[in-house]
Amino acid sequence: MPAPAAEAFASGRAISQDAIANRAGVGNATPYRHFPTREDLLEEVYRDRIRPLREDARTLLATESPA
Repeated sequence: MPAPAAEAFASGRAISQDAIANRAGVGNATPYRHFPTREDLLEEVYRDRIRPLREDARTLLATESPA
């Protein structure tokens, strides 16, 4: 669900969690079950976006020597 939520938040328009659930193709209670508040959902979107950066940093730390 983070991808549809990210798209919704990026639009810049106010959008309900029900509308995000609809975009994600899940029931309207699903977002509330996993993300009780809008802030919780926004935090997961942020984590989903930075996860690849964190993984790249760990790979670099493990494979490259400090400059």
